Amino acid sequence: MVNQSGFDPESVIFEVTRLVNQGGMQSMTGVVLIAFSAFIFAGIMTKSGSLEVIIKALMKIVKRTGDLVLTTVLSCITMALVTGNSYLSIIVPGEIYKDTYRKQKLLAKNLSRTLEDSGTVVVPLIPWSSAGVFMAGTLGVPTLSYAPWAILCYVGFIFAIILGYTGIGIAKSVNVNEIDKDEDEVSVN
Repeated sequence: MVNQSGFDPESVIFEVTRLVNQGGMQSMTGVVLIAFSAFIFAGIMTKSGSLEVIIKALMKIVKRTGDLVLTTVLSCITMALVTGNSYLSIIVPGEIYKDTYRKQKLLAKNLSRTLEDSGTVVVPLIPWSSAGVFMAGTLGVPTLSYAPWAILCYVGFIFAIILGYTGIGIAKSVNVNEIDKDEDEVSVN
């Protein structure tokens, strides 16, 4: 690994050597192909209008803030299951719901938090996602075997739904300018 005087290769822990010598980019080809396939699939879903049909059906049941948070969570999880990609499970629902959150007089940080609670952290639990494939390959443990111990991956969206219905932590605004200001702050960060 290292050709430097005074370094003893025998002193390196076996697991470190195995991790470093697993094949580099060639070993990551599967994960990269899954990510590219997910982006292609999402493009097809978006351009064909399939997502908008689904969202319009979901929006018929939205009567209050909790319903909106619940549909956002379900959309993110569905997108994660369909595409297997954490970026798409945030980007597509975020674009779809941003106007709805604004119409409900909710600040953009509510949408951002809900996307993170239900889009990003759920993906490692999906065996065919790039995160699931990477973690299972790196840990040498099937996704469903580590799922019960990955509490953060599923407790976030449960709390998001509870908080949406109770109103705890939901930032509302009566002033449209405040909503726009909040979005500017989010985009800068």
